Amino acid sequence: MQRPRVGRGFTLVELLVVIVIILLLATLLFPAIIGTIKKGEIALARTEVMALDSAMRAYLLKYGHFPNQTLAGTQETPYHSYGSRDTNIVLQPGDTREYRALINTLRGVAGTRFEDNPTINPNPHNTVFLTVPDRSGGGTNRSMGVNNAALSGDFCDPWGCRYQVMASWRMDNRVNGTSYGNVVGRNVAVWNSTRTKITSW
Repeated sequence: MQRPRVGRGFTLVELLVVIVIILLLATLLFPAIIGTIKKGEIALARTEVMALDSAMRAYLLKYGHFPNQTLAGTQETPYHSYGSRDTNIVLQPGDTREYRALINTLRGVAGTRFEDNPTINPNPHNTVFLTVPDRSGGGTNRSMGVNNAALSGDFCDPWGCRYQVMASWRMDNRVNGTSYGNVVGRNVAVWNSTRTKITSW
């Protein structure tokens, strides 16, 4: 009578060898995966910086001025700072511009107003100059500092920070005072101020 064949299972040593090989492969692949993710974030930020730049220039072509430009010919305008409130408005004429007001103006959001011109609709035709993803800042901020941290609901870069936007109201093809120095040959400058230098110029 023939005895049934009994299947031979893995020994403990063989299982440990397989586990070590899998861990070794994972260790080798992990830096490549992280590098790919970082490159993707940089590419996304670069695309969004250029989209903001294009939206500002498209707005200028349509309306003949930049959003909330009431003191034409006098200054550079930073749109990236916050004042004391998180609203759709600008807090001080000619000084600190509300970031969300700019983004909503470029997105064509009805009802957006700047505080120093509350009766003026900055985008009366509700033209969409900028289409932004549904990604809000605040909760996942991984910036190098808190000064440019996006608030909840803001359009932000992949690291959870506001993009920096400035426009020359003088229209002299020069933007002074960006984080990377003066920009010559442009009336708009857009950049991010987190880990990687990404600019529109």
